[in-house]
Amino acid sequence: MRIFLMVFVLLAFGVSAHVPPTLDPYFDAAALEAAAKATAAAKAVQRGEPERTGVDYDQENLDLSLTLVYFSDIEPVWCTLDGTAAWTLKSTEDGLAIVDMELAGELTVDAVLHDLLYLDFERVGDILSITLDRTYDAGERFTIVIEYSGIPPYGMYADSANGGIIHTFTEPYDSSGWFPCYDAPDDRFTCNQSYTVRDDWLVASNGVLVSTADNDNGTKTFNWEADFELPTYLVAMAASDYYYFYDTFDIGEGPQHVDNWVYQEHIPEAEEDLSIAPEMVEFNSGLFSDYRYPRYGHMITEIGGAMEHTTTTTYSSGLITGDHTFDWVVVHELGHQWFGDWITCETWENIWLNEGFASYVEAFWAEHIGGEEGLRNYMAGFKVQYFHEDSYYRYPLYDPDFLFGTTVYKKGAWVLHMLRHLDDDETFLNMLREYVSDDDSGTVTTEELIAVAENYYGGLGSLDTFFDQWVYDAGYPEYDVVVWSEQTPNGWMCHVQLSQVQDYSDGITPEVFVTPVDLQLVTLDGTVDVVFDDDQRVDEQSFAVPAAVSRIVFDPDGWLLYKLLSSDAPVVELTAAPDDDGVLVTWAAEGDLSGIELYRDDGLGEVKLHENGLEPRGRFLDRPDSPGSYRYRLETLSSDGSRQSYLTSWVDWRESAAPLALSAPWPCPATGGFSVAFSLPRNADVALVLYDLAGRRVAVAAEGEYAAGRYEVSFDAAGLPSGVYLLKLDTDCGARTHRVVIAR
Repeated sequence: MRIFLMVFVLLAFGVSAHVPPTLDPYFDAAALEAAAKATAAAKAVQRGEPERTGVDYDQENLDLSLTLVYFSDIEPVWCTLDGTAAWTLKSTEDGLAIVDMELAGELTVDAVLHDLLYLDFERVGDILSITLDRTYDAGERFTIVIEYSGIPPYGMYADSANGGIIHTFTEPYDSSGWFPCYDAPDDRFTCNQSYTVRDDWLVASNGVLVSTADNDNGTKTFNWEADFELPTYLVAMAASDYYYFYDTFDIGEGPQHVDNWVYQEHIPEAEEDLSIAPEMVEFNSGLFSDYRYPRYGHMITEIGGAMEHTTTTTYSSGLITGDHTFDWVVVHELGHQWFGDWITCETWENIWLNEGFASYVEAFWAEHIGGEEGLRNYMAGFKVQYFHEDSYYRYPLYDPDFLFGTTVYKKGAWVLHMLRHLDDDETFLNMLREYVSDDDSGTVTTEELIAVAENYYGGLGSLDTFFDQWVYDAGYPEYDVVVWSEQTPNGWMCHVQLSQVQDYSDGITPEVFVTPVDLQLVTLDGTVDVVFDDDQRVDEQSFAVPAAVSRIVFDPDGWLLYKLLSSDAPVVELTAAPDDDGVLVTWAAEGDLSGIELYRDDGLGEVKLHENGLEPRGRFLDRPDSPGSYRYRLETLSSDGSRQSYLTSWVDWRESAAPLALSAPWPCPATGGFSVAFSLPRNADVALVLYDLAGRRVAVAAEGEYAAGRYEVSFDAAGLPSGVYLLKLDTDCGARTHRVVIAR
């Protein structure tokens, strides 16, 4: 089961109409998606994969026609299905006489037909073996119709939410829980889906809704057509008493819909949260290639996360907050429409091609709204999240031990980030565009990605070492660095010794990572940026500098996945962002420190705000006397007496009347307890309640009548299990929500 790895990432984004007033940048946006997928994968492992006798055909088209009935007379609620799956198949070998398909053994097969002729079949566990009417040679096509019914044991689910809902979720192995198929990502097909449900419900699915029919018997039929190819795990539907609305995007072909099916109780919040999607579609289209499908959309369900079903992402009701808290989930799932849906990993060994790419789409969006600093901080967050999992569970990206682990998502994104830095952005983006540019969708492998990339990065074999160490091997370099300066007859020289000290005894971690390392050498007469091309366990290189080097900044722009065990300079992340009550300065420092000082600069001079007592990781809410532009400097004092300074960008702060506000919880992740602040513009009844992602009330942090003003509340979370919770402030003035991450 997926472990929630939520860790802090420092972000300082620019202004965007869709960015909430106070971003919580530490949330692992893809973890909810991964949790749902990992749960499905774990259940599949428990069942055991079916014994396949060989697949000698291609699935070309599926016509799926099902009547679905929802039952709420007993708990838990349940559903039944009854209908047909008509498969058009193409033989891939001469003499094909038997077709084996996967279908949950709990479902009843009533008949199998070909051209109205009943075919013989037998069931062995989850395998349906069909004897064809004759043998078929390679290239011959035929259609079989499977009539079946029952209570789906997995893949299709019923829930009481929204007055009743039936929905599907099948990645990686659960499609056979509700329709017969060869359930693997490498076989893609077109699909027509027809669902008959109660007449007060709507049905969302893949592709385009081509027609509906009222059956005059309390039911209604919805006919969906997907004339593009997709694999089994991306076939999906959801039915409920939905509220439907749409937005539009335009990538030069005229307006196209973003269709949304949401719960009645979430209408205004969903309209706000999902309104960002059109801008994201247009942004991704400009970055990679035009969006290829006829429409996009979201269907709300109870999966506990999100899933990139082609053209219609399944999106958890727990992600609807009305304040764009989960924009990162929206852009991640949308990114899959290019990376995972249009081109799909050929085998699950290549899953990082889906998840690593979609995660880097998150980073592109962070860069879009926050500039270079937004990108750098977002990737720093991915790094910390990956390091946490890797500290107890190390495995390669290719053929991973855990399909939906943090390594697959976060390190996968980091591989792309480092590849991008090997050349300029134009080279990287042109490579991505070629990789996803085929007019026809299809499957991809890591080897195919390498072949495309090498066309842009030096030719055949030029990236062998890069992909061997970062994808096929595991881990990352750990450095020890020693720096000293020497005055020579020809001027000052700085000598840098890099030692790679990572443990490689596990057999999957390289002894040496061959990689360029960016260094910034700081002297009293200015800074010098250099590249240390490291290809040895212990390597020393020298660089000309204008004066003695006082400190070194390792990887100053955040392009390398590494750990620094010791250095003459601490590693510091520092951001400042406007807050309701002032400017919130946040920092994380690593190194041998004896003190930290914080200063504010208004352009005329500096004021010391705090000194020495500051923790290596912390935050400080500065309340300037008047509105204006401010910059903040963090000065670290090392145990050897050296001082180093780190600057934020300039921040514009405008004082406002105390609005309704709820601060991000601190610390986060919380291990024992956390604190949170809220402010009220007027006297109000207040309920500050902690919920789990299923919407259950876990605890009350504050309740009662409060006067206008600002309050701080401490909460003891020692008894709560690890995971993600929602802290909601309900008042007469409105509501605010923040996530709380509990980690043990």
